[in-house]
Amino acid sequence: MRKTAITALFVTIILVFAGVLRFTGHNWDDFSYSHPDERFLSILLLPNVGGRNEFTHDQSNFPSQSILVRSGQQDLQDIADLSAVFGIRIGAVSETFSAQVASWIASDNHVTIYGETAQALEALRASQLDAAIVDEGLGASFAGLSVAATLDSLKLQSLRCRHLYPRSNGIGNYFDARCSPLNPHQAGHGFYAYGTFPLLLAHYAGELVRDATEAELPLFDWQGGHLVWRGLSTLFDLLAIVVIFALGSRVHGRWVGLIAAALYAAAPLAIQKSHYATTNAIAACLVTFALYFAVAVQQRGRLSSYTLFGLACGAAVASRMNLAPLAGIVVLAAIIKAAPCFDPSLNRQERLQIFAYHFFGLILAGFATFLTFRLLNPYAFMGPDFLGIMPNDRWLENVRSASYGVSGVQDSPPNWQWLSRASYFYPLKDMALWAMGPPLALLAWFGWGWSAYRIARMRKAALNNVLLVVWVGAYFVWLNQLWPMTMRYYLPLYSALAVLAGWAIVQLIHYARRAESDLLATRVLLSILGVLFGAVGAYQLANGTQDATALTAAAIGVILLSAALLPLPRSSRAIALALFAIGFTAIWGVMFGNVYRHQTTLVQASRYLFKHVPGDFAMPIDGAEESLPLVNVAVANTGYSSANLTDKLFKGVTHYREGTARSTIFTAPASGSIATVFAPHLGDPLDDPEPERLEIRVYPEGDNQLL
Repeated sequence: MRKTAITALFVTIILVFAGVLRFTGHNWDDFSYSHPDERFLSILLLPNVGGRNEFTHDQSNFPSQSILVRSGQQDLQDIADLSAVFGIRIGAVSETFSAQVASWIASDNHVTIYGETAQALEALRASQLDAAIVDEGLGASFAGLSVAATLDSLKLQSLRCRHLYPRSNGIGNYFDARCSPLNPHQAGHGFYAYGTFPLLLAHYAGELVRDATEAELPLFDWQGGHLVWRGLSTLFDLLAIVVIFALGSRVHGRWVGLIAAALYAAAPLAIQKSHYATTNAIAACLVTFALYFAVAVQQRGRLSSYTLFGLACGAAVASRMNLAPLAGIVVLAAIIKAAPCFDPSLNRQERLQIFAYHFFGLILAGFATFLTFRLLNPYAFMGPDFLGIMPNDRWLENVRSASYGVSGVQDSPPNWQWLSRASYFYPLKDMALWAMGPPLALLAWFGWGWSAYRIARMRKAALNNVLLVVWVGAYFVWLNQLWPMTMRYYLPLYSALAVLAGWAIVQLIHYARRAESDLLATRVLLSILGVLFGAVGAYQLANGTQDATALTAAAIGVILLSAALLPLPRSSRAIALALFAIGFTAIWGVMFGNVYRHQTTLVQASRYLFKHVPGDFAMPIDGAEESLPLVNVAVANTGYSSANLTDKLFKGVTHYREGTARSTIFTAPASGSIATVFAPHLGDPLDDPEPERLEIRVYPEGDNQLL
């Protein structure tokens, strides 16, 4: 009971520490959306999801159609929506897309189907039909007929959905990929390469916060969907810390779990992804859940563990498609747990039972994975209901396009940054020097290598880490086959690496206590860190940078090298390594957290310019200090084009029209008098010789008294 209370206290402290780093400065960029993925997801896409359908072009499934009428026919010229014309007679050709379109426009008893195009057009000429529908381009070649309207893919999609869902004006159900407004393809964007689970979660969470704010409930303050999504990223990352503790505890005991959770809590990349409305933090948390249940399968093999792994794996893949290799981990866990079925000392019936049990477990895991993916990433399938599981060709095309984009074959500016980047070395360098910090990265990969060595040599309890080793190694190798080596792609490995680092620390301490001296590895690790920090400090001091950073780095290098080389009491060296790794990683995370304690420099620079550089109308306060900001009044652009003003310049500026007043509200930074108004960008667009007059008047807010 006492141990449980102490452990709970430590976990709470870690979560508070992690929460402070993650919740601080959620709007650090002041609504400027610094991350390009976040900008797409939360500005362009999220506000358009779940409202009305905003179809995007889909020419392959909805090829443009021409509506033909007899030449000179006037009463059907406005025929863009034929369904509004009562009693119209429409002809189309059987087994063609045009026949489907005709059924969307008019009821079946008003549609006549012909075997060939010529028959339909002849019936139209003979006034047996009011209109005929054919593929675009065919109508222009038939004499006596003219094209009354052309239905493009956007209009066709709208017609289809309104035909299927007349009561909701075309709004389809959740699983209908072509009519649901939750589908990103129906949200004004024709490409979506992410999983939909984070997007849908942010949508529903945003609706909840918006409704609670409108109801004036306490603690709720709607300021934008991206801040809600950032909050979800933080909550999922905090949940990941709890699961990392549980994973480490399950594999190696509570101390490994606590150390792993503390190390991950301070990892800068995890802190960063908690401040962005992207899929990364949510997906990484779900991977950690899946690893936990895979270990549970390896240890106990219960069917519930297979099922829970499938739920976590399906949700992870529904967040990021590139996490599909995660499914192989449960197969390895099942093979290990079912290994006795290959034992010849057991009778055949027992071996068959073991095999059948775990084979059924894998089927259960696969079914749970597919079911969860079907529910959380519904638009990978056509629908229109839950059982409609034919693949969505638009989704497949997006997946192929995304794969092409990360293959290195596509020549685009974002891909140029990866030229001459060394695979494997470059992401390792990023982990060590930024995303994890040198001690955590070194111990994590040392733990991975040591575990792999123990597995290869079949050491006692070596298989305890096998799932973590295989996941980290296989996924790391697979990622390095891609052209981009962006750090965030590797975040799904961090939970497993944190556990391996925690295990390595505890194992080194246990070995030192059992043996007469430390492992050579402890000295080597201390020496590597000592040389690294010492080299940084020496380089800065040699180049004349004698600041606190240089002196501290040099001092740390000397201390670590001394701990590695000088004789110390048993286990002291390993404990020193553990304390330094945990302490430095915590400081590393706190230092990175300073980014979010201040507004981004882009915003700071913009605010400085707005305060000190004259804009549309700027008014200095007479006699004020130079540091005092200007009274800078910006006016929104209202550009327009006309017969005389067609240049792009005139479309992007504000026009002040004669006799029309414009008003704006400003607050002076200090009391005083204003005698001058700077308006450096005023001009006469027509440049005529007549004088122009502009009056500027200042009133107190809410008062008509002219100042």
